Amino acid sequence: MTVAVDSEATLEAAARDGVHEVLIDVNVGLPRCGCAPEDAGRLADAARRRGLGVRGVGWREIEIARLPTGAPAVRLHDRAARRAEQLGMGRIAVSISHEGDYAVAIAFGIRTEGGAYVFPPDIEERIAARERQLLARMERLGQLEREVASEGGTDDG
Repeated sequence: MTVAVDSEATLEAAARDGVHEVLIDVNVGLPRCGCAPEDAGRLADAARRRGLGVRGVGWREIEIARLPTGAPAVRLHDRAARRAEQLGMGRIAVSISHEGDYAVAIAFGIRTEGGAYVFPPDIEERIAARERQLLARMERLGQLEREVASEGGTDDG
């Protein structure tokens, strides 16, 4: 799983919670959205020092344009365009909303061709490691539940 981070605090939380890869979320002009562009390199370096992988393409390689209807559209350049082509994505759908100081966006690639996506060579190892983390977390939660039950139960009332 890859998690977007935009500050030292979100980076620290991701590392603490067992995330192995991060995507640096860079502000592209919307309020309260990502880190300042000049801080992205420093944040990526901090992630690498913590042993995290840093994924993604440069934020300047992804452009949000406005269609004549006013709807947002994604234009990709350089590495982002090559990666989309590799994955067979002919289009990227995007939805952007805001209210006051808060903004949210979601985008997803629409595969229109077969693409040439190849899983990372260590995918099996990464999946197994993540599964072990989840099982350990479930065991800790079960242990906490047993401890609470042995201390007199819960108040169902």
